[in-house]
Amino acid sequence: WLAERLTTMDDWYTILLIIIFFVFPLIQQVLEKMSKKDPENLPEPKWPGQVGDRYLSRALLEEYYKPWIDLVQQGVGVHCGECGCWNKTPHHVFLAWFTDVLDILHQNKFGFALWEFKGSFGILDSGRTDVAYEDWHGHKLDRKLLSLLQKY
Repeated sequence: WLAERLTTMDDWYTILLIIIFFVFPLIQQVLEKMSKKDPENLPEPKWPGQVGDRYLSRALLEEYYKPWIDLVQQGVGVHCGECGCWNKTPHHVFLAWFTDVLDILHQNKFGFALWEFKGSFGILDSGRTDVAYEDWHGHKLDRKLLSLLQKY
């Protein structure tokens, strides 16, 4: 409904704030439910890769973002206000997925913001157990995530 309404607006300076939380929504929900029931046998998250009956890939992301890409092509500003990933997702999987996300956002001139600077979705003190942190003024810095963000 929103996309249809905005594509007919004459105001080329309209800014659309989109809260796109495409953070492995299917995987995250499954993992959170399964972690309570059977934490020792969680499915392995993959990016790209087959998870259940879906192949998760950049093409899937491009399809997901297509309505907003179409708006940008009509002159509507788009901002993805909540980016990030569940800190229980393996770091290498998160970085591979987030590289695709950020590249798509950048190529299509979307603005974006990380969910948080410090905390489970941030570059500081995320609580991930599979990151080689760097000390930064007494905080645990995820240098790989920071370096990725600096590219965009």
